[in-house]
Amino acid sequence: MSKYFSDDVSMKITIAVTIALTLIVSVFASYISPILIVSVFAPSLAYLIFVWRKEKVEREPLIGLLMAFSYGFILCTFLALVVESFIATIISEVLLVVFIGPVIEEISKFMGVQSIAKLERLFNEVDDGIVYGASIGLGFATLETILYAFRGKEPLLIGVLRSISSTAGHSASSAIAGWGYALTMFGGHGPETASRFLFIAILLHVLHNLLAVFAIFQPVLLLAAIVLDLYTFYYITSRVE
Repeated sequence: MSKYFSDDVSMKITIAVTIALTLIVSVFASYISPILIVSVFAPSLAYLIFVWRKEKVEREPLIGLLMAFSYGFILCTFLALVVESFIATIISEVLLVVFIGPVIEEISKFMGVQSIAKLERLFNEVDDGIVYGASIGLGFATLETILYAFRGKEPLLIGVLRSISSTAGHSASSAIAGWGYALTMFGGHGPETASRFLFIAILLHVLHNLLAVFAIFQPVLLLAAIVLDLYTFYYITSRVE
């Protein structure tokens, strides 16, 4: 395992703690509702394996994807929750959910990509931006879905629906941002490319949230959100070679 990671002791400690916390939270949540956790984790792990297998040349080690998943699950989600909790006291819930939340969450996941990119033995080609970005998004979406499900009246239904739609959407958006960042590192593109791809990721997230909010009045929009999420996930992962 160590051959893939930085010699920086603080980085190794961060990786170990993040993975450990992910396991602890997962075990605790499964104790409360085993069926719900299975319904949430099964799609996420299926997406993770799908992304991993898309890379035919110099496939990334599974421990690397697990690390990225844990970053998204613990660090990125925690950062977004803290910022959103503060902003929620000064703006309306709809504004937060539809517009401000996507900005905070996509920047949070993008910071996760930047952290993974410091591990040069893992992050060393353009495809890695997509693979690790997608993995971070999957981790983020998994914990977010667990939190939403525990707060809802129909936790299992919420867990299943979000696993199908939001999980793919979060993974796709952070994969797009990660792709843009990798292009600036290995593709000869300027820093504006990373900003442009991050902006696209935020727009996709805003569009998903708009569809989800208005699905309350027009249920067919929920189907549109699912199609959007699955299509963008398929499109971005098909860029991996």
